[in-house]
Amino acid sequence: MARAGKTEKPTPKRRKDARKEGKIARSAEISSWALLLVLGYVGPYIFHYLTPYFMEMVYGWENLNANSLTKGTALNALIYGLRTFLFGVMIVAGVGFVVAFVSTVSQSGVTVVWNNALPKFSRLSPLSNVKKVISPNSLFELAKSILKIVMTAGVGWMVIKSQVLSLASGQLSLSEAITNTVNGSLSLVRVLSLVGLTLGIADFFHQRHRLLQGLYMSKQEIKDEMREMDGDPLIKGRIRKMQRQLSRSRMMAAAKEADVVVVNPTHYAVAITYKPGTHGAPLVVAKGSGHLALKIKEVAEASRIPIVRDVILARTLHVSCKVGTQIPPTLFVAVAKLLAFVYQLSGMARYYETNHITKLLDLPEDLLEKVSQMT
Repeated sequence: MARAGKTEKPTPKRRKDARKEGKIARSAEISSWALLLVLGYVGPYIFHYLTPYFMEMVYGWENLNANSLTKGTALNALIYGLRTFLFGVMIVAGVGFVVAFVSTVSQSGVTVVWNNALPKFSRLSPLSNVKKVISPNSLFELAKSILKIVMTAGVGWMVIKSQVLSLASGQLSLSEAITNTVNGSLSLVRVLSLVGLTLGIADFFHQRHRLLQGLYMSKQEIKDEMREMDGDPLIKGRIRKMQRQLSRSRMMAAAKEADVVVVNPTHYAVAITYKPGTHGAPLVVAKGSGHLALKIKEVAEASRIPIVRDVILARTLHVSCKVGTQIPPTLFVAVAKLLAFVYQLSGMARYYETNHITKLLDLPEDLLEKVSQMT
């Protein structure tokens, strides 16, 4: 069970940190029993493959006599014997490496834990070692080991019982007895390996469950982790506020260079500029709603920028354009008519808010549908 107060499942970061610290569910018995099982099936083939080499080595030694034995022949015989022995060892070691690698990776993946390789003086503490010996976990491991011994011994006796009775009967020839003994030994190895591997897999799942329970977190720990990863919400809020203020300051400065401000009249305001030699299309330099729209109007009035009341066009521009971008091609006609209207205004008329009506035929239907949903 999870410890008191720790009722939340571990987060991915918690799991990752635990993995870095070497807290990984892993059963060493899986590798050893898997290797024994593989050798129980592959061993006879390896022995059959290496037999001719060993027989050739033995025959070579038998043919040596006092007359033919020289330093050179003795050295060659020794080199051949060592080479044959090392060849067999390499085959068995290769099989063992593959089995160990596969069994380890299947449990925990490819993981290198450098922290476990570093010396820790806490491991040398007699008090901590005594606590580990008399802890409930050590008693559980002792009971688990006893259970494994009992089960493997019981299964092993069931396998060899028939072989013992057959050999004790005295009805088998020497070759039959040897064959039965070899086959019985292989069967014993295979069965014990299967039993041990099954117990190892069960132990792995048990360790993984215990590890997961030990990583459970409290709600406060999750909050602290989120704060650590994302930063303090108060600081982030202040940063966002400063960013908005800076963005608005830049937008208001750009609004002073606009050619016209289209208003709703009070809910929305969009400032547009167009320089034929610089811009390929009219550019939205500022926009806003509510209080921000009134600020844009104040900047326009102070900068002597024409303010045009065009309800449908102001809403359409507000919903379809971003600050600093050109208007879409579907609004070229409507905005061109607006700019032509502004350029025709007299000098005195530019100081007052004027009215302009954009025809619905000059606006795309998809944008009109979005405008109709605005409140």
